[in-house]
Amino acid sequence: MRGQFTGWPEQAMDVLWQLQGEPTHATRERYRADRERLVRQPMIALLNEVADTDPRYEDFSVWHYRTDSWWWQHQSAVIRLGRKIEIGLRFALDGLRVQGAWWYTPIPARWTCSAKPWPPRGAAANCPPSSRTCGGRATTSLGT
Repeated sequence: MRGQFTGWPEQAMDVLWQLQGEPTHATRERYRADRERLVRQPMIALLNEVADTDPRYEDFSVWHYRTDSWWWQHQSAVIRLGRKIEIGLRFALDGLRVQGAWWYTPIPARWTCSAKPWPPRGAAANCPPSSRTCGGRATTSLGT
């Protein structure tokens, strides 16, 4: 796959220019094939080449356009490096934007009922005040 990405052709900018503002459905349909070939396919070629260079970049998505005109005017993609680490790419009339993101969200605690008594006898005073009990017994499990 190496060597397939040569950049976006000049005609890609012409297609995006025609899709500015609020293009009608007929205008979007007229440029659909050109947009796919000149705007979306080069993004796929770029990410395939990056993935060929380093296997850590193999998990990526190149988004399709929708009914909202913004999606027709911007070609977006994401490379997932880990569970919560992403590199976002967006190609539009103002060029290629590359942005990294680290999504930090603490793992929520879920409280569930259990047949096993919890907490152990004598440890009730150490229970967090936010814990719920189910018939005098509760356990916590961490998960996403």
